[in-house]
Amino acid sequence: WGSWAGVGAPPPKMPKKLPKRLRAPEKKLEKRKRRDEKRPKLILNEKRQKKTANKFQIAQIPYPYTSREEYERSMTGGLGKEWNVTKSHKNLTRPEIMTRMGKMIQPISKKAKAPRPAAKF
Repeated sequence: WGSWAGVGAPPPKMPKKLPKRLRAPEKKLEKRKRRDEKRPKLILNEKRQKKTANKFQIAQIPYPYTSREEYERSMTGGLGKEWNVTKSHKNLTRPEIMTRMGKMIQPISKKAKAPRPAAKF
């Protein structure tokens, strides 16, 4: 129905959109694997930022550590009250230089830095 048949008749017009069962299967674009793919509330920037990355890298392993793995393992520990005893938490989070409000601060000298004394609370 809806079209003429016979010699000289125009060909039937195809519908603009075929029913789903008659369409060719769609090609799915393969997405590049992301590190944050399975974490919906996280967005990781995968671009390497050379300027900022080089600031925080060290050339040599600090003295008390003997290997890179040992140093990195010590850095992974948390600093919060939940993971440390109160005394060690205060020691880990105390400022390097403590001054009273309004006191003049002298410029830093170039001589060797002395070890930090215990904090007074």
